[in-house]
Amino acid sequence: EMGATLLTTCIFALLLSKPLEAAQCMPDNENPCIAMCNGTTFDITKVFNYPVNLTDPRGYYYLFSPCKGYPCPSGEQPTTDTAVCQKADVFYTCGKIEKPIVMWGLTYEPFIFSFQYPWGVDWRISIFNFISDPTQTVPTIKFISEDPFLQYNFEVRGKCIGQPDCNDN
Repeated sequence: EMGATLLTTCIFALLLSKPLEAAQCMPDNENPCIAMCNGTTFDITKVFNYPVNLTDPRGYYYLFSPCKGYPCPSGEQPTTDTAVCQKADVFYTCGKIEKPIVMWGLTYEPFIFSFQYPWGVDWRISIFNFISDPTQTVPTIKFISEDPFLQYNFEVRGKCIGQPDCNDN
């Protein structure tokens, strides 16, 4: 786990050592798990069997449901269109499926792109960084950090993680 985190940090440091090049992608109007970017389509619909359950080191639970949303009984603001629902002391919506922000670092090897879910309770946002890794045939997803406060960072890594023209054989 430490090695994967270090590798991710090195990749982002390498990307940031050059002039920052990225493109904001256009989410599909019908499916929030699809985005188009400069002629490139990202589709995370089949990366996992959603919803996905995660736990962070504090023991908080997260439910990730980016394509159809999920009912999150979040205090005074319960929603049915939650992309990330957190169970800490109570439930919190940590991002909605409506209008995700999709960014692509304009790299191909590895493909690195993110789906960001704003509109959570009290300005919460969840960011999922997708990193292609040809050595990892089964995709994984993990909680990375809450940094800065109320920004939840996750990593998805695998051979086929929604990038175009991926053959998972």
